[in-house]
Amino acid sequence: MSNTVSLNFRKSSNLIFISAGLIFFLQLVVPLISKNEVNPIYLVVINILLVGGVGFLVRQGYQWTKYFTLLLLVLYLIEVTAILTGHITDLTTKIASVSQLLLLTWATIILFFNLKKKVN
Repeated sequence: MSNTVSLNFRKSSNLIFISAGLIFFLQLVVPLISKNEVNPIYLVVINILLVGGVGFLVRQGYQWTKYFTLLLLVLYLIEVTAILTGHITDLTTKIASVSQLLLLTWATIILFFNLKKKVN
């Protein structure tokens, strides 16, 4: 059985899965290190499952999933803006949030634009 999923969808889903790993790091590990308040575990699980589910659907190669990544990008843009302008002073949280936003931005760009290297 041959796999006909585009390489762009695979690359994009890998970036989304890395972003889900950053959610785990940001929501569970960072608060334990910095002695901040830990979010309720069900919110963390829902967030990871949402992003992981979108990554799984993108991995399947459905064309309509690129709009889910665009929605995730808009939501994370709002979240990162709130984190950067808010009262959170933890630098690790800010760096992880911005890197998560960059990963989702690149995953969305890969899906919406056909980025192929030209071979001479």
